[in-house]
Formats: sequence, C-alpha cells, structure tokens
Amino acid sequence: MKIALDVFGGDNAPLSNIKGAFAYLEDCKDSDAELILVGDEEQIITSLNSLSFDSSKVIIVHATEIVDMNERS
Repeated sequence: MKIALDVFGGDNAPLSNIKGAFAYLEDCKDSDAELILVGDEEQIITSLNSLSFDSSKVIIVHATEIVDMNERS
C-alpha cells in the first residue's frame, strides 16, 4: 500500500509529520507499505537526515506551491 502525506500540513511541520509517518511504518503489519512524502524536498531531506529512520520505503515528491489555510477556492 502506498500512502501520500503532505508533511507540511499542521503544527510543527515537517518534523512531527515525518516522525508520525515513520511510527506508522514501524507498527504497520503491511510489509509492502510505502510512504510518499510531499513538500519542500530540501526541508524533507534535512528532517530525514536529523532522524535515524530507515528511509528505504520513502519516496519524496517535491511540491513548490503552498495553499494557505485562509485561501478560498
């Protein structure tokens, strides 16, 4: 199963979201689970490097656009 996560959504992003995603992977019984982390690639890589997680099941998708929570469609 592939799970895509906007790691810049919410408070204390991206670090708290990345930690939560890896906590899921550690507890997940699906050996085929993969994470797709979406956001600023440089910041995601910096966060991953500060943690000691196995990132072999992680794909990073760089996203340049930011949607502010006050924006309306």
